[in-house]
Amino acid sequence: MSLTSRADSPSGRAVFKQWMRKPECRPGEPLRVPSCGGSPALMGTAFDYAMRAGFEVLWPERCESGPLIAERAPLAQRSREQARACEALLERALQDLQTWEDAEALTRAQARACWDLALLEPIGRGVASVAPDTWIGREPPPGWLEELQALYAEITWDAFVPAERCLLNPGFGEGSLIVGGADADLVLDDLLIDIKTTKDLRLRLKDVRQLVGYAILARAYGFNGGPPEPIERVGIYYSRSGELVVWELDDCVDAEGESAVLEELVRAR
Repeated sequence: MSLTSRADSPSGRAVFKQWMRKPECRPGEPLRVPSCGGSPALMGTAFDYAMRAGFEVLWPERCESGPLIAERAPLAQRSREQARACEALLERALQDLQTWEDAEALTRAQARACWDLALLEPIGRGVASVAPDTWIGREPPPGWLEELQALYAEITWDAFVPAERCLLNPGFGEGSLIVGGADADLVLDDLLIDIKTTKDLRLRLKDVRQLVGYAILARAYGFNGGPPEPIERVGIYYSRSGELVVWELDDCVDAEGESAVLEELVRAR
């Protein structure tokens, strides 16, 4: 059971309702990049890869990143032929991103690389059952790459400068195993950020629950097997409006509530 499903279960909702407060902050910017159609989840995954690549180009000395989920795709295949097809797609995508030098703009080649990585992501997570020959080499829908480039152009990088470190897609060590493999999108120093590529520019209660749950796991189990982390702030980046909304974790939950939420999250281990 995932963290999201645990938080959305009857007992999870009851615990969050009792102990968590929704912050007063709200997104205020208008939607600037409309959707051209296609899979919203696929666009969100591709944008995550694009933003991650931008961080690695801009602040390589401060970024800590583990293997990409997409890199697991070849290992998930049952046949050697399918594994080779995944490996070829992965190699091409990573090569295109590794030759990227100017992170101020996402080129068409890099946008296509992010599309290919997004196709591999669900295979790497073990949640896709589609045979590779139905999607390897699949072309993006018309306007799709341009939309991804437009989303990238909305990033105001000055809002994301890490003082000391940037963690890209870190897991929560034992905490991730307990809740079914959860991982965060982005951590900047003491700030944990979730990236939302959605047309719904509201601060939804379920998104707050997810972020608070992630922060509590980080404070209890750390990242990637490290010590507990002093996460003090959480935030959501709304990529379609280019707005980062941040609030203090203490605005959502106190120490007693943190213990109660953590107990609920690990209860069904």
